[in-house]
Amino acid sequence: MFLWFNIRNVNSSKIVWMLGAIFVSLVAHQTLGFSGSGQLVQALNNALHVPWFAFVAGAVWFAFDRPKWMWVITACLGVSLISELLQLYTSRTASINDVVLDMIGASATVAILELHKHRKVSRGLLWSGFLLIIILIPLAAPLRVIVAEEMRDRRFPQLFRVTAVLWDPLVVCNSDCILEQATGDWNDHTGDRVLNISLSNTQYPGITLREVVPDWSDYHELVVELWVTGDSPMSVNVAVGHVGTPGTAAYVAHTLAPGAHELHIPLKRLAYNKDGRSASISKVLIYSYRRFAGREFLLAKIGLR
Repeated sequence: MFLWFNIRNVNSSKIVWMLGAIFVSLVAHQTLGFSGSGQLVQALNNALHVPWFAFVAGAVWFAFDRPKWMWVITACLGVSLISELLQLYTSRTASINDVVLDMIGASATVAILELHKHRKVSRGLLWSGFLLIIILIPLAAPLRVIVAEEMRDRRFPQLFRVTAVLWDPLVVCNSDCILEQATGDWNDHTGDRVLNISLSNTQYPGITLREVVPDWSDYHELVVELWVTGDSPMSVNVAVGHVGTPGTAAYVAHTLAPGAHELHIPLKRLAYNKDGRSASISKVLIYSYRRFAGREFLLAKIGLR
């Protein structure tokens, strides 16, 4: 509907240019991007949404000779939704997060253009703001992953840093997770910051460490230090994924009484292929079962020895 907005005052060739530019960018976005898997590739592909919709917003703005901002945002939202619908028919996955990123790029661009239209921003500041949108903002998420990977490599063979877990993109809490201080009853960790994992009503509630350092061949056991709360035993399982194998490749189940535990799990039970060779590890899971929803355990350390 917005295409007919103020149509008499708009050069029709600009509209054709705008539609062609948006169509080409839409096709390019559906077919191009960074190949591969992993959090960094995903972050880079997500980052492309911001400059893409900065371009779409600018195309609509100039094609319709500076229309009202609401029309530009509506047009961008329409293009974004069409893009996500098209992904249902491709190998890519539709996501509401992509729409949010699209609208961040569009909204920031419209804000800058509106300020310039009302002579509140100089041309130099306009271009500085535009470059900020299309370069610095998209780089934030990939840089977060790069920092997390660097910290992961530095602390290895420790696999887990409690104080960083709530912002670490390589850690997924499949339950409610908060940081707290260990009680005085836990002698080895009294006063230390630990992760309180309150099990949710999901299939495998717990925590997942993604994209861990894959080579564990120099070590012989996985050590997990935790505290089970409550007054009855609870199942706590440790599983790993192998690179190239979907899902989890091996797991060890435990039934733990309330209190402190230091689990020592031989890597022969987790980190070796069926042919006896050391496997490349992709992830580590510490989890329980749905029937324990509402129970809690405290996680202090996960590492190799």
